[in-house]
Amino acid sequence: VLNQKLDALSRVLALENQVVAEHSLHQVSLSEGGIALDSPKPWQRNQELALKLILLPSYSGLILRGRILSCAGTQAPFRLHIEFTDISEAHQQLIARHIMRKQKELAHPGSEEA
Repeated sequence: VLNQKLDALSRVLALENQVVAEHSLHQVSLSEGGIALDSPKPWQRNQELALKLILLPSYSGLILRGRILSCAGTQAPFRLHIEFTDISEAHQQLIARHIMRKQKELAHPGSEEA
């Protein structure tokens, strides 16, 4: 219960202190081990990068390191498949909870968490 209250408080603070621009929102395919997303520019295989993720609607923020597994396409948007590197167990658990929430929302549209 205490964790839920802290999460709710952090969401309120995030909403008040940070506006997420509509153009910065992207649909992605997310797993505990990596992410697939579209990019306006091509990337080279094995190239390293830093990712800043904000998981909505909880506004949980993550900064992760990754490595390009593949970059598909001949023109923009390019489809990137990125493997997370040096990801902590806590970040993996946060991603897993986010995925479970999203799956629950898809299975039961319109239902809200208590």
